[in-house]
Amino acid sequence: MGYIGNEYEVLRLIKEIIGSARLFAFGVGTGLNRFLLSEMGHVGRGFTRYMDPTENVQTVAKELAQRLQSPVLTDITVDWGDLQPTQLMPQTIPDLFAGQSIRIQGRYAKYGRHVIKIKGNVNGRAATMPLEILFPEQSEQGEAIALIWARSAIKEKMRLLNTRSARDNNLKQQVTQLGLNFSLVTQWTAFVAVSEKNYNPNPTYTPNRDIPLPMVKGVNKQAYGNQSRSRTAPNAGNFTGAAVPEPAILFGLFLVMMILGFFLIRRSQR
Repeated sequence: MGYIGNEYEVLRLIKEIIGSARLFAFGVGTGLNRFLLSEMGHVGRGFTRYMDPTENVQTVAKELAQRLQSPVLTDITVDWGDLQPTQLMPQTIPDLFAGQSIRIQGRYAKYGRHVIKIKGNVNGRAATMPLEILFPEQSEQGEAIALIWARSAIKEKMRLLNTRSARDNNLKQQVTQLGLNFSLVTQWTAFVAVSEKNYNPNPTYTPNRDIPLPMVKGVNKQAYGNQSRSRTAPNAGNFTGAAVPEPAILFGLFLVMMILGFFLIRRSQR
């Protein structure tokens, strides 16, 4: 799954055919497409579990089976009473499983104490839990909370934008405006740094070279395929990942060199 490139097509297909079913994603290894797996769990109203190769397979399988068999609350809805919040996220609340939490965000205009009711199913039976919550007029962390809300709003709108068959210009404008209002980077907003120093005075004479990069651990050269060569970089089709070891190996070599240098210095002092 690490080399799937049509993520949004996969997510759109899941959204179209899943209905009331649930989807749980499971990833094993280090070279995973975490974006796709996480979004599959989100669209499928389930969750995503990643397994590191160093973990015990039986322990992980047992934990996963227990979580799947015992959801805490399913088909969750919230009765907000007279609070009347706006711009709530997520639009579809996922099921709640043991060891997880669900964060619902939105804007409110009526501050003070309000009673809300969380509704759902517990073991197939309807359940309601009333909560009395104090919504302050002003909060000391208001600016930080506003940024968290804006990031979540951008993420939610991008999900809607990317999983629809047709492009929605209104959603694009909303994302752009959120980025401008809260100074956040989006697909259509960015931070621009202006420097007066000229770092490349002769770009015509600057040569193009392949930059060796380490391969993903546990993946061989054949997984990267063959790319066409270009005129500006004739060697672009050559995979040069094997030229550079993994960062962990580089750190190990650096540590060995430091130890050898320490013993040589002590030896010379004697």
